[in-house]
Amino acid sequence: TPIKGDISTTLKFIEHIFEDQFQMGLDYLQIMYLKPTQILPILCLVSKENNTGKSTFLKWLKAIFEFNMTFLTNNDFNSPFNSDWTNRLIVAIDEVLFKTDEMTERIKYLSTTDSHKTEAKGKDKKEGHFFGKFILCSNNETSFIKIDAEETRFWVRKLKVLEKKDVHFLEKLIGEIPAFLDFLSNREL
Repeated sequence: TPIKGDISTTLKFIEHIFEDQFQMGLDYLQIMYLKPTQILPILCLVSKENNTGKSTFLKWLKAIFEFNMTFLTNNDFNSPFNSDWTNRLIVAIDEVLFKTDEMTERIKYLSTTDSHKTEAKGKDKKEGHFFGKFILCSNNETSFIKIDAEETRFWVRKLKVLEKKDVHFLEKLIGEIPAFLDFLSNREL
């Protein structure tokens, strides 16, 4: 439930993730929260360094969107059975490494379509609405997926190492979620 409050840790973290594109990062999060059917780019967080906030960002989003977000592995995404993720708003793939053009083309298609066929094991395929937003995280900065130079469906952010380690950082972010949702609800896009 959105309530007014302090979001200083959250804003600092978002600024770390998006740096000079901070306002665009806020727009991205605000659109996901308030206009979930709008198409957004595939957000790619990459860094060969550890302690950059990639996994923390995903865990924080999971705390915000709860069962409207899921985590996949490369194998999960490649499986023909997709009923566990086609009804989710956010589909996060951590440690992504797409080695085939087929997987790249599939994620590009899914990022812009509004309908998709869902298949569960032992059941017929069913077509339905699909508004999933993909977030890819990888330690392979240059080879996690093949992206053509003119491609506009990917938003790649190379993350720097966080300035200091704080074992309670995620807890602080989660504690600020109600105030952050209030901020997004009242922020001018």
